[in-house]
Amino acid sequence: MAVTHTAGAYYIGAAATTYGEIQSFTENNSAEIDEALDASGDVFAIGERNEKAEVTMEVVTTGALPAAGTTVAVVTATGAGSVVISSVNITESNTDFRKATITGTRYLANTLPA
Repeated sequence: MAVTHTAGAYYIGAAATTYGEIQSFTENNSAEIDEALDASGDVFAIGERNEKAEVTMEVVTTGALPAAGTTVAVVTATGAGSVVISSVNITESNTDFRKATITGTRYLANTLPA
């Protein structure tokens, strides 16, 4: 399954099994920074590790959604790769469409998940 850009909107899933229309898409890139201090207590060297991209999508949906722990391919205007779904939060109401917020993580240094 993949997020694909079609006619100005993003869709998650293969064309035949679309999860829904994405209303918002956020990608947050982060890393843990290690600092080495000199005798004066000033930082003299840094290193980064555990670089990752966390992707969050809000989807209006009427169908099935990916389960936490599954891998989903993500293809957007800024790049491609797979993410491990860490959470799926579903919101239903009698005055609005059924929505889901889907969050997944891609570990950049080791290109995980493959």
